[in-house]
Amino acid sequence: MIARISHSLKYVYVLFFLVMALFPVAVVILNSFKNNIEINRITFLPEKLEFKNYFTILSKNDFYLSLFNSVFYVAASSAAAVFIVSLAGYSIARRGEKIFGLIYYFFLMSMMIPATSSLSALYTIVMKLDLVNTRSVMILLFTTGTIPMGILLFSGFIKSIPRALDESAIIDGFGYFRRYLYLILPLSKPVMIAFIVLTALGMWNNFFTGMLFLRDSAKFPLPLLVYAFSSKTQTDYGSIFALMCLSFIPPFLFFLLNQKHFYSGVAVGAVKG
Repeated sequence: MIARISHSLKYVYVLFFLVMALFPVAVVILNSFKNNIEINRITFLPEKLEFKNYFTILSKNDFYLSLFNSVFYVAASSAAAVFIVSLAGYSIARRGEKIFGLIYYFFLMSMMIPATSSLSALYTIVMKLDLVNTRSVMILLFTTGTIPMGILLFSGFIKSIPRALDESAIIDGFGYFRRYLYLILPLSKPVMIAFIVLTALGMWNNFFTGMLFLRDSAKFPLPLLVYAFSSKTQTDYGSIFALMCLSFIPPFLFFLLNQKHFYSGVAVGAVKG
């Protein structure tokens, strides 16, 4: 009897947090199909579906420009980050010198430092490099922000790859970089996809970096466009909710298509690390 009650409580517990997580998303989606009168009345279900809100957003050039900016920032940052952390993770996993172990723990320690504690120094550096209001600063900050997590995942995963494969490649005349490019990188596909999914979602939804360093609306990613649009049209709530819905469709589909590799890559990388 006690076991059955305990089992039932587990389902209640999971269901409670599932509702807590999905309720805000449901409110945003439903409000995107309402007119302003219904939204102000705080009704849960719309009386009729208002697709006008989506047509309003899709007719604006700002949406497509911000969509391009978000895709460009995430794609460029992810490509740069994968190259850096995979090569660094390979060195840390395969080299036996103590300095590489210290470097590994140095990156782990950097994950414990709150990002807000270094904002003043970071902004000063960006200003001196004349990178404020450039697309380069978004790519640079997105890339560097993912390095500690990437090294943790890649070094842990590469340690699970047998060293015999490296020895066979050396016998075949492969140098250090060729072993990385033709042996380690293809075998690291699961953790690579897991890393890209994990970091790309954070980059896509990142609001603070763009808010701090971008001034030109033509360079805004989608999260910043939502903020700018809501400031300009404070009464058009339906269109604001529609823009929010459109902005989280790409990362949702990306995660849905790669979730299998994401879970397997994170599990292997974390356990072996």
